[in-house]
Amino acid sequence: MYCRELTKRFQDVWVVSGPLVLPQMGEDGKRRVTYQVIGKHDVAVPSHLYKVILARRNKTSTEPLAIGAFVVPNSPINFSHQLPEFQVSIEDLEKMSGLVFFPHVNKAKNCKNICEVDTCKLIGHKEF
Repeated sequence: MYCRELTKRFQDVWVVSGPLVLPQMGEDGKRRVTYQVIGKHDVAVPSHLYKVILARRNKTSTEPLAIGAFVVPNSPINFSHQLPEFQVSIEDLEKMSGLVFFPHVNKAKNCKNICEVDTCKLIGHKEF
């Protein structure tokens, strides 16, 4: 529960999220892509989930945009973890997913790491 809190500090927040099926190391030392399926229609369960966040303080701000990309395992994690532990570069996530995020934004020139601009602190359901 981080993105909702961003709207208190940034006027514009864009979020893209989705599933990933990433290679896992097998017992034989080889990397493989495998995934669980559930239900009578064999719905694929992703191994990981991603989220890309782009934020702007306000329309007239001269501050760079804030951007962050995160990949988390599709399994329970506790709140002793913090968001920066799951941060990946936007370029790495684009390679993992085969997608291009915010293609009209010059991410190398016009953006700063969101975790350097903001707290990147996960909020528990009681705090929320």
